[in-house]
Amino acid sequence: MIIIIYPKNSGYLCPVWSFDGLLTAFQIRLDVPYQKRKYVWLSSAKLNKGCSPGSPVSLSGDPDAQRVFVTEGILKAEVTHQRTGETYIGNPGVLNHKELRQMLIQLKGRGLQEVVEANDMDKLMRLACRKDYGTVCRTCSESGTECPKKKEKREQIRKGCLKLYEICEELSLTCRRAVWDVDAEGMWKEQYKGIDDWELRETEDFYGNAAA
Repeated sequence: MIIIIYPKNSGYLCPVWSFDGLLTAFQIRLDVPYQKRKYVWLSSAKLNKGCSPGSPVSLSGDPDAQRVFVTEGILKAEVTHQRTGETYIGNPGVLNHKELRQMLIQLKGRGLQEVVEANDMDKLMRLACRKDYGTVCRTCSESGTECPKKKEKREQIRKGCLKLYEICEELSLTCRRAVWDVDAEGMWKEQYKGIDDWELRETEDFYGNAAA
């Protein structure tokens, strides 16, 4: 990771690695979020004869691994790979399916057998309205017991997870869900959101039931 010095997009430069280990793009983790966006692509699309990087997924780890973890975020995948040694696919968006599917096809050709869905724990978020979902709560007029913004976010994550399960079923790959920081009812305790946040423990079992 290196630092970009331009004022409006200063932040960490996050490399995107291809299946062949080539550097194909960069995401920038902004020091100061812009219009609620924490990440932007390093792109020349608005310049003369420039181009867009698209939305490629990134492979952090061994392309010959029999097991790969899939999580949302290029930086998140790289950091967790460096921390654990596991092979990770970083998906720039949970609903980004085309590039993810192609990467899984390539990895299967090299011996991939198992995929672990490790998207953020929003997928098991409780929906109770506690006026704790950021500045949006100040203007929210909902009076029900469910937070509409939490519900929208949870459904988006779950939709992405379901699509990953469908792809794995199509490709005859075993797919399991990784969960962490859950209570006795299997719901998120809201202490560790991403798998990169979670302190790995030898006694922790990340695997739920097979998803596909």
